[in-house]
Amino acid sequence: MRFKKLLTFIMCASVSALTAAASLPVDVQAAGGGFENAGSGFENASLSQGNDFEAVGEFGDGDGSPDLVMPGTGHFECPDLTFYDKIIFVGDSRTVQINDRVDDEQVDFVASSGQGLSWFKRSGVSKLNRLLASEEYTTPLPKAVIFNLGINDLENKNSYVSYLNDLSQELINQNCTLYYMSVNPVNNEIIQIPRSDRDIRDFNQAMKTKLDDFHYIDTYNYLKKDGFTTTDGLHYNSLTTQKIFNYVIEQINSRKASTKNVLWEHTGLYWYAYNPSTGDVYKNRWVSYEGGKFYVDRYGRMKTNSWITASSGNRYYVGASGRYYTSQWVLTNGKYYYLQDNGAMAKNQWIDGYYVGSDGARI
Repeated sequence: MRFKKLLTFIMCASVSALTAAASLPVDVQAAGGGFENAGSGFENASLSQGNDFEAVGEFGDGDGSPDLVMPGTGHFECPDLTFYDKIIFVGDSRTVQINDRVDDEQVDFVASSGQGLSWFKRSGVSKLNRLLASEEYTTPLPKAVIFNLGINDLENKNSYVSYLNDLSQELINQNCTLYYMSVNPVNNEIIQIPRSDRDIRDFNQAMKTKLDDFHYIDTYNYLKKDGFTTTDGLHYNSLTTQKIFNYVIEQINSRKASTKNVLWEHTGLYWYAYNPSTGDVYKNRWVSYEGGKFYVDRYGRMKTNSWITASSGNRYYVGASGRYYTSQWVLTNGKYYYLQDNGAMAKNQWIDGYYVGSDGARI
């Protein structure tokens, strides 16, 4: 069953229904970044099972705001994706606008009108994580998460950088590739609450240069160069909304996949990894794919929510998507363990002010 799109709608002040057009000849900045090639370097491994993640129930953030299912209007669909299985847009009322226009099972939304970083920290991030933990998303295929917050709290640019840099590894471990779409231009001649164009540019520059694991999508300069139309100075008409959406898809499709020697197939209850050149199933080994590593057992079945023990004694943990965890704590069997930068479980050392013993458990 298709996962339902999530939106929290918050009443905003009424705005004028005026329409204005703007077009300024500004050069488009090329979006930077790219996929990282991942090596192997893992030893032969044996398996030990474990499934200690808390089940996620009905959505709701407990803040009194309703979680509404908002079907798309069917005005336009997502173009074919090159190598992403799913796309999630995270944002404010402008992202809600995109949701209203898109009806495609490959695209989901976590968005709330009139909101910013405090909303995302309070409830948006939990909704995003629950979406990623749903059955549709627990696959080895990569997902794109596109953030587009900031127009309502431009002054918080440094807080955005700090929080998202801390959050990025957790999302990467859930098989996500991260993007930040620029805060897009406004028409201050008719907008109810003016936003300084300089503040928007400063915010965008911070997102572009200071976010460590994000690819930047420069829709701001694209719209300045190509033109845009608003309905109230802040929100865009249907044509501009579609233009933004199509440009974003074009940008994420332009990135080259890092791994061409793996083909995934879902059969029965399991995912299997194939060598596309020979048709052989990979077995009893680590498989590198899109910057992550996945373990397949002697039958070729991808392991999930499991500890993998290498011949050296090092232990690694693979999550619900099958990707091995790095640089974060994991809770299994009621105990916390820390997975280091290389994925190996830490032992006999201090981590973040806590000591982990010889079995790796936090004391």
